[in-house]
Amino acid sequence: MWFTLAFIVCFLAGHLPAIRREEAHLARRWPEPHEAYQQRVPALFPTLQQLRQRHPIYPRRLKDAIWREADAVCGWIVAGLGLEIWEDIAATPAQSDVAEASALTALALLQLVAWLLLKLKPPIDLAVGGGGT
Repeated sequence: MWFTLAFIVCFLAGHLPAIRREEAHLARRWPEPHEAYQQRVPALFPTLQQLRQRHPIYPRRLKDAIWREADAVCGWIVAGLGLEIWEDIAATPAQSDVAEASALTALALLQLVAWLLLKLKPPIDLAVGGGGT
């Protein structure tokens, strides 16, 4: 339970300031179009009405989006696994679950390998809809 709360606090503390800075920059650069955009798109979570509408959303350049978000996605997963491993290791020997800690460690290492493959390998071309990027 504490892990979930810590994750939510860390997620919001890490993302909300960045979202606010980006919104301020966009509002200065494109005031009218950005205001219209803000009316349609929430800053962090979609509304129920938007979730009910079923239409696909594709980034224009999928390979760049994956490349750019690899740090955030992989980093948060490894951080969460690290906290769980730390909790298992810090537990008293009677409460310690070696099997769980070992499995979580393996998952964390697998996630690190995935991140390295995403960051060290040139981005692959995953064009959506058969067109170029």
